[in-house]
Amino acid sequence: YALNWEPPGVGRKGRNSIMQYTSYIWISITCAVASAGMGIYAWRQRSKPGATHFAVIMLLVVVWLLANMLEITSVELQDKIFWENMQYLGFVAAPIAYLTLALQYSGRSQWLTRRRLLLLAVIPFITLELVWTNDFHGLIRRSIDIESAGSFTQVAKTYGPWLWVHAGYPSLICLA
Repeated sequence: YALNWEPPGVGRKGRNSIMQYTSYIWISITCAVASAGMGIYAWRQRSKPGATHFAVIMLLVVVWLLANMLEITSVELQDKIFWENMQYLGFVAAPIAYLTLALQYSGRSQWLTRRRLLLLAVIPFITLELVWTNDFHGLIRRSIDIESAGSFTQVAKTYGPWLWVHAGYPSLICLA
């Protein structure tokens, strides 16, 4: 099953994206709704330690889940790349969000200075910049192509060297 749909703001006038249906989207939708619900509940409890940071984490999870669902349902490579890149908005901030939650919940929020948060954000900001400019350098993905599995299309990629920096960053955050 396919439907025509144009992602907002992508700027490909006259060309509609084709979306493929897969039952896997229901898992993403269910998890996104549950995460949004937990985030809203946490936001309403924001006077309690860790609630605000938990709400932010749930927002990041919702962004990741919805972008992942749209990547899975997209058929064309450039659409899949766009939605994969959107997932990084959730990926890159998650380690910092988890650390801030742990510090606030454990009563160590005095460690959360503006300077330290900015230093923690350096790797995520670099990663986001590299994700959206990957065509120029290949530091995130060396190669990327479409693979077909029956009527279902998926992305096949070879990761570049910066992805390993990004992947190792959460481990370093956990050691903190």
